[in-house]
Amino acid sequence: PNTAHLRLSQLEQEGKGHCILAFEEAIGCMIGSHARDKDGLAAALAMCQLAACCLAEGQTVWDALEDLFRRCGQYREDACQRVYPGPDGNLRRQQVMERLRQKPPASLDGLPLVAIRDYLEGFRWEIAANSRQSLPLSGENMIYYEIAGGTALAIRPSGTEPKIKCYLLAHGSTAQACEQVLQHLRQAVPALLEDMLRRIRTLYVPKAGGTEDNYGAPSIQRLLNQLTDSSFDDAGCARLEEEAQRQEKAAESLPVSLVARQLLSRDWQRIRYLLRVYRNRLAALSRGNRHA
Repeated sequence: PNTAHLRLSQLEQEGKGHCILAFEEAIGCMIGSHARDKDGLAAALAMCQLAACCLAEGQTVWDALEDLFRRCGQYREDACQRVYPGPDGNLRRQQVMERLRQKPPASLDGLPLVAIRDYLEGFRWEIAANSRQSLPLSGENMIYYEIAGGTALAIRPSGTEPKIKCYLLAHGSTAQACEQVLQHLRQAVPALLEDMLRRIRTLYVPKAGGTEDNYGAPSIQRLLNQLTDSSFDDAGCARLEEEAQRQEKAAESLPVSLVARQLLSRDWQRIRYLLRVYRNRLAALSRGNRHA
């Protein structure tokens, strides 16, 4: 059994509660405590019992669901993922997860965060009160960003592949309101999981054409070597953008052929473009500080 199952058994043995229902986004259900995993047979029996109860009251299961929506509001979910290819994919995935812990955003496409749950360290940080409470579960590499009104974004690495999975959980008074919230979350996720530093480093791998093709590379490489994924913030981008601008201007007077100068200028323009895109995404996220 995994950590969550072990913790659940411990809580039950301590008399602190018992499992009624657990499920995942792929609709796998664990009902009760007779099996510590998804059980399709138990789920089918529970569904039959629900249908029978609804029939006895002159309802369909859909009627019951619509009644819940009227009383509790609408809920919608979505999922997305980001793959980190290459031999260093797992390392880069780990660095992104660490950045999301150390430098969480203050908002997600305009939706302000109210709390952050870190299931690895096992605590919930309430932002406005700057207070921290322990969670009943820990040891699971998942971050859970809470937004006012029951909306949330859960982020965790895959257990089998070099990718990060995101689960978008929206709540609203109507289906249309839910869809609008989901759209905000969809807009925010790419910047959260962006591996922009690798894109820039890849762009500046020294070329094989000799000295003429590598003018300016040492200075940019020194700056890149000082940056890590967790420190690649707006200030780091600004320093790199300033250096790129200086090198682009310096390329105009280099003692190389006209074609080589044009190629160098084009490269510096590409790096500046990537940096501008990334800084705009950082500004949109309005990154917050490390939760205490």
